[in-house]
Amino acid sequence: MDRLFWLSILVIGLCVSCKTSKKSQFTNMVEEIIYIGPVRVDCIGVGPQQCYQLKTDPADDWTLHYGAIEGFDFQPGYEYQLKVWKRENADPPADAASWTYVMVEELNKTSVMGGDARLHDIWVVTTLAGQPLTDITNRPRLELFPAEGRVGGNGSCNNIFGSMSVDGQTVEFSQVGATKMFCAGLMEQESTFLELLGKVDNYEIRELQLLLLQGSEIIIHCQKVD
Repeated sequence: MDRLFWLSILVIGLCVSCKTSKKSQFTNMVEEIIYIGPVRVDCIGVGPQQCYQLKTDPADDWTLHYGAIEGFDFQPGYEYQLKVWKRENADPPADAASWTYVMVEELNKTSVMGGDARLHDIWVVTTLAGQPLTDITNRPRLELFPAEGRVGGNGSCNNIFGSMSVDGQTVEFSQVGATKMFCAGLMEQESTFLELLGKVDNYEIRELQLLLLQGSEIIIHCQKVD
C-alpha cells in the first residue's frame, strides 16, 4: 500500500513538472497574430538558407524570418494566419532569427497556388518535342514559382526569367526573357526550348515527371531535381 501511495505521488509530481516545463517556454513571450507566405525563399545568413515570408499586417510587405516556428507544419502553396507566442532574441547572429515563435493556433490556411502545389520545384528537361536530350550536362532547367507567378531557370546556355499563370491544369508562360551569352552548340536547343515553352497551355504531374503539353501533345518532358 505504501509503495502504491508513493508511486502515485511520483506520477503526480512528474505531470506537474511537465506542465510547468511546457508553460516555461512562454516566459517573457507575448501573443501575436502573424501571416506566413506560401513559399519559403532563398536568403543569406552566414550561408545560404531558406526563410519564411512573414508579416503582422495583411497590408504590409513580406519580411524574412530566418528561424523555425515551433509547432508549425508548413506546406508550400498556402498562406497562413497563425496565433503565436513570440519573444525577441537579443543580438542574434547573422543566420539566426530576431524573434522566437511558438505556434498557439492555426487560424486560417488558404490555398493560393491556383494549381498543384507540386509545381513549385526545380525540373530538368529530358525531352523536347519528343526528342530526348542526350547531353545531360546542358539540359534546360525550369524553376517554377506558381504562387509568385514567375518562372526562372536556364535555357541550356542562358539564365531565363518570366511570368507564369496557373488555373487548375491550365498553365501559361509569358514574357520569358534570357541573358545574352553565346554557347557554341547549345543555341539551337535553347531556342527550341523557349519557343516550345511559349506554346504550353496545360500540364500533368506523374510521380516525379512534369509533362508540359500543347493540347494533348507532350512538347516538353521534365524530371524533378532532388
